[in-house]
This record gives sequence, structure tokens and C-alpha cells, in this order.
Amino acid sequence: MAENIYSKGTKVWFPDKELSWISGEVTSLTRNPDDTVKLVFVDDRGKETTINTTVKEIKDGREGLPPLRNPPLLETADDLATLSHLNEPSVLHTIRNRYAQHSIYTYSGIVLIAMNPFQRVTLYGPEIIQAYSGRRRGELEPHLFAIAEDAYTAMSRDGTGQTIIVSGESGAGKTESAKYIMRYLASVNPPDAKSRARTKASLDESSEVERQILATNPVLEAFGNAKTTRNDNSSRFGKYIQILFDGKQEIVGARIRTYLLERSRVVFQPLTERNYHIFYQLCAGAPLKERKDLGLDTDITKFHYLKQGGPSSTPINGVDDGEEFRQTQTALSTIGISVEKQWAVFKLLSALLHLGNIKITSMRNDSSIDDTDPALQLSTRFLGVPLADFQEVDC
Repeated sequence: MAENIYSKGTKVWFPDKELSWISGEVTSLTRNPDDTVKLVFVDDRGKETTINTTVKEIKDGREGLPPLRNPPLLETADDLATLSHLNEPSVLHTIRNRYAQHSIYTYSGIVLIAMNPFQRVTLYGPEIIQAYSGRRRGELEPHLFAIAEDAYTAMSRDGTGQTIIVSGESGAGKTESAKYIMRYLASVNPPDAKSRARTKASLDESSEVERQILATNPVLEAFGNAKTTRNDNSSRFGKYIQILFDGKQEIVGARIRTYLLERSRVVFQPLTERNYHIFYQLCAGAPLKERKDLGLDTDITKFHYLKQGGPSSTPINGVDDGEEFRQTQTALSTIGISVEKQWAVFKLLSALLHLGNIKITSMRNDSSIDDTDPALQLSTRFLGVPLADFQEVDC
């Protein structure tokens, strides 16, 4: 009968302001001759709730009836599609249970749900790549590599392009996920090889094209990522990465398109947040002579465009900006940017920092800039703009 959906002892969910959802169960059920039904529930905090409904409303799933909870064996299922009751609280509870067991990935049909662990995890080494190479999705625990393997296999089998969409809110881990997918695709051999996944030694011998593709990650992060309240390495732009394979399923190139860069961050950062990583890397990592020539300082509080986040914004725990700068330079060289062009870019970045320190004096009907202001002289010199021309701009 319809009311048996809510028989005595049936587990359900109730909305909760603090926990979002809280568990409860049916303690009694009374069916009247006119097919009206009285349901009494008690939640985990002891609160009793009575709902008067009808057999038809129960059968039709009337809005307002408590969602049903799944049996305990399903509450850590690795695929949400297998849940007996697929509702919001059950989905959230299953993902939370798996996260508590350090399982950050959960399938929902063809979709992979990833929860940011906010710490470094050992889930992406060469041995893990080997484990997922050539395996069908569902044979092993949910993983990014299983999604990448599905796409690679479909491309090899059907000869058609594949798309992996990585989406989520700020701080969800989209950038890291995209990096590991790229690493997987750059680490697999053609399907006719005895072992498609490379060993660590063969990974070190990857092709120049593959190294260049992977080297784009530190470059994009340096110039497009920043510390925010949600994430220490938040991507402040969108990107579309197209990896190109030849007829033997080997990588031969890549195209990267970027869009919607958060340009306002260059001149303003909220409390506890930072400007783009590259500015801090340059100040911390530039050699003494170059740092002096560019008018930079390791004390970032001397630059208005770097200190607005306050003392708690920098440094980032576990991050050495100086070492990150050296890695960024190495990556730039790997993708073909000469040292001369790199320092031309760094000169422009220095000009931006000095622009933020220019003092503008307001007058009754105008404003003026002191010709002797060091920040003005440095920024115009690095920008290649004559001082007189710069001062003619209406402030």
C-alpha cells in the first residue's frame, strides 16, 4: 500500500538550519477510513513532527513530505546513480560519508563529483596512472584518471574528438583537476603498446611537446591565479585547453584559450586576498641586481598593489614565492619564451607595481604629479612613455 512507503521505523530527512539536513524516523502511522494518514516522526535531536496527509499524496510524492533515507549499505556508494532514494539530503550525506573516509571522488552516472581535500594527497603518482590505464570506468575507485581514460579510449576507438568539462564554484579544485587530466593524457602510450601507462622513468623521457604542454600550468597559474578567501591558488580566469593527437594517439600539440581574466585584481584586493602570484614571485625571486634595476623590494608592503590584503594575505603557508619564480622562469623557457622576452615582461610587471605608488595631488580644478616621484620615473621608463606625455593624461 502507498502508506507503507512511510511504515514505522522508516528513516527520513528533515531540513535543519545548522546541519542543512538531519535524520529522523517514522514512530507511528495512522490510516483513517477516509484514506487520510497521520504520520509522526522523531528526529535525531528528539523533536517530534506530525504530518497529516492522504494515501494519494504519499503515492504522488506530495511536496513537504520528508525525503527518504537510504539503507546504511548504500550511504557510501561510489555512484550516486545506485542509490535507492536519489534526493538532495541523500546525495549530500553520501558525498560527506565518502569524504570522511578520504574518498574525494564520487560518480553520478557519467559525471565525476570531486571534493577539494584542501591538502596534498597521494592520488596522482605514476603507479596510479598505471592502475587506471586500460581499465573501464567502474572497475576501480572513482578517479579523475578514470574519466581521462574513458575519453582517451573513446578517441582511440572511434577516432573522434572528446571533451571533458571541469566546472565548479571558486575553490572547488578545477585548476588542479585540469592539471591532473593533462598529466594523465601526457603519460599514456598508444593502445597497441604492451603497457599503455608509462613508468616513472619513461615519464621523465616524455616528448618535448608533452613537456611544453605540462609547462603551461605553472605559467598560467603565475599570471592568472591568486590567493582568495576560498582558495590559496584560485584561478581568476577561464580556459579552454585543446590537446591534439596524431593518428597513433600520441600528443603532437595543444591550443589554450583564456577568457574573463579578473583584471580588477591588479589594482585592488580584498582583505586576506592577494594579487596575482607573479608579482610576489618577482619580488621574492628576482636576482639582487635585476631586483635593484627594476626598483623592486622583497618587502611587498612597499607596493600599494600588493599590500591591500593585509598582513594575513602573505606569505602563503607552504609556498616559497622565490622558488615559484624560478619554476615559472623554467616553464617559460620550456614553452619557448626567451630569457630576454621574459625580462621584458617582468619589466612591464614592475611598471604596474610602481604605477600603484604614484602620488597624485588634488587641486581645486585639477590634479598634479610630482616630476621627481621615483614611482613615476620608474613606471614611465619601464613603459617606454615620455614623462611629459604621461603627465598630459587627465588624472
